[in-house]
Amino acid sequence: MNAITARNSAPWQTSSAGKQPAQAFEPEPQSAGQRSAIVTLLGVYIFLLSSRTLDISRVAVLHIPMILLGLLVIATLVKGDLKYALRSKITLWFLALNVWVCVCFPFSRWRGGSLPSVVNSLESFCVYFLIVQLVRTGKDWQRVARTYALGVLAAALLSMIFGQSVDGRVAVMAGSLADPNEFALRLVLGLPFW
Repeated sequence: MNAITARNSAPWQTSSAGKQPAQAFEPEPQSAGQRSAIVTLLGVYIFLLSSRTLDISRVAVLHIPMILLGLLVIATLVKGDLKYALRSKITLWFLALNVWVCVCFPFSRWRGGSLPSVVNSLESFCVYFLIVQLVRTGKDWQRVARTYALGVLAAALLSMIFGQSVDGRVAVMAGSLADPNEFALRLVLGLPFW
């Protein structure tokens, strides 16, 4: 009976003398103020990405999300310890997918049309890597989830003010949320965070 129990249990449930189960969050050696500032900057970036409030404003030409992304990348590189995010198999497979996309791009039949897909793929990996690398505590995860939920709420409120009907569906009049399918997906993905 013990052989069946050991075989059917998860690796973190088996008791071995030398192995301890991996913790979901590790203590952070940085000062709390510095970590809080970086997570706040990440929260602002996630809010701007999820709400797309800048798409309908006049400051859209300033590319504020791109500047924030650059600052977050610099903060991640200054913070160091890039091995933290690379320990996950998910990160390695996501990195392999992005390398494959970049390798296939020069050999594509329609390079000009493939470029936006390559840029979106690299940006999504960068955002994923930043979130995994910068957010370490449960409190930080709650802050990031709350900012995403507030961003989706802001997008919903923007649709009430700047919304238009596209084939009987609601969409925002400018930006990436002008596509009703993407707008509906954004709203549905934001529901679990409330």
